[in-house]
Amino acid sequence: MLLIRDSEDLLDAFRPLDLRLFELPGEDAFPMLLRGTRAWVESGGARAYLLFEEPGTGRARGIVFRRSNVGGPTGQMCSWCHSFGTSDEIGLMTADESAHRKVGVYVCRDLHCWERIEEACDRAGTDTRVHRARLLERIARFAHEALRMEA
Repeated sequence: MLLIRDSEDLLDAFRPLDLRLFELPGEDAFPMLLRGTRAWVESGGARAYLLFEEPGTGRARGIVFRRSNVGGPTGQMCSWCHSFGTSDEIGLMTADESAHRKVGVYVCRDLHCWERIEEACDRAGTDTRVHRARLLERIARFAHEALRMEA
């Protein structure tokens, strides 16, 4: 678990490229305890923010996503937590890899994969540790391979 003391700590977790699009969470967000992941959607709903604990380094990293427009009732599966839902729940989220290139992934539109894994494990009576570790590995792989974030 990591403690994000203030907005400066939070901003340090994100790439400079993402900070031009950044909206801080509400004033009561700090201090923020990061237990795996933390996500919030900006007030207008166009962007979602994901803060995650990077496997191996244990440092806080962040990604700013643009949320795609919701389509029809087509079912999708989240690439990270493997939850299944409608296009209202699972959709294409894009992030800037550079100023001229965007990459996307089909994930939970609210980025609450951590909570979904915990709920599924609770219902099944299984240990969450392995599933949470795999989730963080998938997120980190996207960050490093698709967004070329440095480790």
